[in-house]
Amino acid sequence: MGGLKEGRRTRRTRAYPAGLRSRLRAASDVVRYMGAWEFAIRVLPWSFGRVYSIFSQDLDRIVPFPPPSVPCRVRPAGMEDIPALMELRKGYYSRALLERRLKEGHLAFLGRSGDKPVYSHWMLVGSLDIPYLHGRLVLGPDEVYADEAFVHPEFQRSGIYAHGAFLAKTAIRAKGFRRMYCAVASWNEIPREIMIRSGMPEIARFRCRNVPGLVKIRWSGQVEVHDDGSFAFYGAR
Repeated sequence: MGGLKEGRRTRRTRAYPAGLRSRLRAASDVVRYMGAWEFAIRVLPWSFGRVYSIFSQDLDRIVPFPPPSVPCRVRPAGMEDIPALMELRKGYYSRALLERRLKEGHLAFLGRSGDKPVYSHWMLVGSLDIPYLHGRLVLGPDEVYADEAFVHPEFQRSGIYAHGAFLAKTAIRAKGFRRMYCAVASWNEIPREIMIRSGMPEIARFRCRNVPGLVKIRWSGQVEVHDDGSFAFYGAR
């Protein structure tokens, strides 16, 4: 199958931004998306009792979404697009991280409206530590983990996210991938709604009591959790 590489099941990489600057940028993005009041009453309390739903997409059953209400061209991103990816999420990524992701086979998609970068989405592969799930996800050679979908604040609620995700799924299916997983925070209603409209079932749930010194993690659903802290999902085939 084109685009697939041997050995992804055991390869491990640090694929996520680290450091205070990236965390503050991510929080700032959520505030701009939700507003300060909603952030204060919904997201801040949630940060101490986190819940994520894991959704699964059979890539042989992709549901199309119409083009957005604004012009937007979505295509796979390469090394030459790193400046645009960094511009879209200023302060979140480092060049070194994005270069490493692309070299290790992770897939990026970038949307532009005119010359302006307005949308990005990552499809991660292999074995990788996911900080917010407190463990190492092990993917099969025909599986991807979708994450860090982002729409520029001026273009949100235009349909870019739903249509862009449809195009990204179609592209990775053409490369031979068969299943996609993603996690959605319980407060994040729009992505959850789009997952359901996409025909994606919720297959697992992650709960974390995130109090310093009293962290407690609980998984449920279609997930295998191993003694070494790694985990793998299994969707309905």
